[in-house]
Amino acid sequence: MVGPLTPVVHVHADPTSAARAVAERLGGLAADRRARGERFRLAVSGGRTPEPMFRALADAPGGPERWRDWDVFWCDERLVPPADPRSNFGSARRLWLVPAGVPTGNVRPVDTSLPLEAAARAYEVGLRGVFGEAAATTFDAVVLGVGPDGHTASLFPGAASLRARGRWVVGEPHPGQPPRVPRVTLTLAGLGAARHALFLVCGDEKRPVLARILEASPTGRRGPGLPAGQVHGVESTEWFLDRDATPFA
Repeated sequence: MVGPLTPVVHVHADPTSAARAVAERLGGLAADRRARGERFRLAVSGGRTPEPMFRALADAPGGPERWRDWDVFWCDERLVPPADPRSNFGSARRLWLVPAGVPTGNVRPVDTSLPLEAAARAYEVGLRGVFGEAAATTFDAVVLGVGPDGHTASLFPGAASLRARGRWVVGEPHPGQPPRVPRVTLTLAGLGAARHALFLVCGDEKRPVLARILEASPTGRRGPGLPAGQVHGVESTEWFLDRDATPFA
């Protein structure tokens, strides 16, 4: 059985293949929830890496009916309007949500019209309203990337957000990587309450940091000094890499 502290690594030929594999995995997880009569609750990230995944989801068979029991959230968001090309929500809306006909009522973006801390607080209130104050698990899956510095979502090495306690969502006023605009991000606690953590990482510039994250420590945890190495799903953690990113021979 796959456990959260023993991540499974899938290596694919190229970024498109890796992204399609993540989309297929999400489809399988959603089918499992539907078979139980439950909704599938997913949180996604932004940037360029997930764009092929969004396209693969948009191309999935089934039409709008496929998405009726999906709820879509965000792992992090830049504090820019949805029409701004830096918007994570805007990217997903353009490439997946609108083309696929995902019901607008199922889509729960961050309100980026608010000031940073107010936006973070409002998003957390919304999440707690969905999942409950004392939820042991929240999202069915989170899809995350990794920066060359080891950040994931908008949790950067050394940032105060890594030490947040009792919060699922915080504001990050000074991100450690471009674009350097304030962001709202799930915390380690917010991400770690997901049943399944799926990382999608592509490109040879990510290979050095992946070697650090995926190298086992004596305790069995991976890359504990880097934010991405501190995120584990409650039930499973999986890494989907392209061949250029993989640090393994």
